[in-house]
Amino acid sequence: MEHFLTDDGQYLVVRLDQGDFIIEGIEQAAREAGVTDGFVSSCIGTLDICKLHLVMTTGYPPVETYPTIVGPLELNSASGVLADGKLHVHAMISDAQRCLGGHLEPGSRVLYLAEVVLRVFSGTKLQRVPHPDTGIMLLKKQ
Repeated sequence: MEHFLTDDGQYLVVRLDQGDFIIEGIEQAAREAGVTDGFVSSCIGTLDICKLHLVMTTGYPPVETYPTIVGPLELNSASGVLADGKLHVHAMISDAQRCLGGHLEPGSRVLYLAEVVLRVFSGTKLQRVPHPDTGIMLLKKQ
């Protein structure tokens, strides 16, 4: 993995290499660069393992599933928010037969490479706090 801040400090550019983990790598790069808050403006690459989180119902508590898809896979796009150093990201992946999207989970691994650009929030700090009734983590300004 390699990463750098752009000269104006507004973007963190991350290159993840074969065997790196997407979520873990982005969070590590952000920590090393001193970035705690921002959003994923671009994320593309290839995966050999993709772990997703999907919601299966519309009521509370939600019924959820955690499929693991084994590649080779294209990471066509991903977007999400970095809040207080923790990444919440959704991704669209594909293989030769299908496309699938969902919440990207730790353990999703780069096959060849992944390229990520984070827009850095300067002066704005975010956090996630549980909703008092549902427990769903809500994004808030600190």
